[in-house]
Amino acid sequence: MKTLTAAISVAVLATMSATPAPARQAGQAPPRQSVLVTAPQPIGLTQWDRIVQRRLSAKIRYPRILLNMPGRTGIARVKFNCSESGRPVNVALSEGSGNRMLDNAALSAVRRIDTLHPLPAGLPTDQRFEAIILFADTPADPRFRAIERERLARNAWYREPVQLGSRHPFSGGTD
Repeated sequence: MKTLTAAISVAVLATMSATPAPARQAGQAPPRQSVLVTAPQPIGLTQWDRIVQRRLSAKIRYPRILLNMPGRTGIARVKFNCSESGRPVNVALSEGSGNRMLDNAALSAVRRIDTLHPLPAGLPTDQRFEAIILFADTPADPRFRAIERERLARNAWYREPVQLGSRHPFSGGTD
């Protein structure tokens, strides 16, 4: 069985604070919201990878104690499966960063992902995944590109599903 790789990167110095939403005045009604319900569409690995990257990036907490210490960067590799409910299970370190605090931060981030669903079309339910998490102190770290190249090479066996009615790259029309 192949192992899919979701390359995840974290830049320690790239911290941003969210801008709070403007407060409503007393007596002002909340804005109306519309809800559109659609049938779920199968997704491919590329789209799934982006979704999981966002979810995992939101869960990573860099150990602040390491900010001014040597050994504050590294790459941790975390393998896991997806449970029927979508939560990561069997979470384990497949390769450590050389720093126990970074490794624990990587493991904790994967465990805190709420759901991995929907999974890419055609994957078996017992598929093994691996997140490559880079803790870096600059967004220009060259390891970002190396991780992306590795992710693409390791996931080359997966073929994106072709959607009916989608534009076919060779015909110039639709299916």
